Amino acid sequence: MKWYRLKDNGCPKCNCKLRPLMSGNLIVCNSKKCDFRISPQRMQEIISEQVSRQIPAVAEEERTQELLNNL
Repeated sequence: MKWYRLKDNGCPKCNCKLRPLMSGNLIVCNSKKCDFRISPQRMQEIISEQVSRQIPAVAEEERTQELLNNL
């Protein structure tokens, strides 16, 4: 599964758009062929984990670029 797709409201299984169920306690894939479902809380946890992993990577990349510019 490609969990990064959740940030753009895409299904990590098939990349179709996700939609909330009327009850609001589940988010499901819009595709009739896909059975992906997730709770809003878990979806937010996964997105937050991805963002927190990217921050150190971006900072390190910027630091490396700064060092290269100073050569």
